[in-house]
Amino acid sequence: MESSSDRARGRRLRRGEATATGEEGEASRRRRRRRRCAA
Repeated sequence: MESSSDRARGRRLRRGEATATGEEGEASRRRRRRRRCAA
C-alpha cells in the first residue's frame, strides 16, 4: 500500500512540483531513493 502512495507521490512531484521548483524536484528524487531503502 505504501508503495502505491510513494509512486503516486513521485509522479505528482515530477509532474507539477518538479516543474514548478527544480530545487525541490532534485531533493525529492534523492529523498525518494533514501526512503525506498529505509522502507
